[in-house]
Amino acid sequence: MKKIILAGFAIVLVALFLSKDKFFKATEKTSEPEITSKVSEDKLEILSTNPDPLEGAVIMPTQEIEFKFNKQLSVSEFKHKFDPEVEHEVKTEVDETEKSTTVRITFKKPLELGGGYTLFVLANTISEDNKLLNRDFVYHFSTIRYKGV
Repeated sequence: MKKIILAGFAIVLVALFLSKDKFFKATEKTSEPEITSKVSEDKLEILSTNPDPLEGAVIMPTQEIEFKFNKQLSVSEFKHKFDPEVEHEVKTEVDETEKSTTVRITFKKPLELGGGYTLFVLANTISEDNKLLNRDFVYHFSTIRYKGV
């Protein structure tokens, strides 16, 4: 009887050893890349938007849209387009201490109430030190709906 209990115990230990990955995954380090808050110095990046997040935002028809970039860029190098097309103006504000740029988009006429819009920030946007954005950013947003009184 003791031999059967010892054999059963040994089989359980071997089974646990072979299947340890299933039971002890929480202690293992995963191979997923770590997310760092440090911005790469060698490429142009969008640090933030206003409203944040811009994707899926509901804005007022006259509200400005802002992008903050990690590098300095001029108005002419901010490549973008709207769908549907809207009349707008682009201004930049450079922060010399942070070496960053805030791009502001203002609409010349209020946007249509309840309208949906797509803003494309294009990959060929380039900073003053010739760093490319390297990919398109697509933002979908809408304006508030007015149901009347």
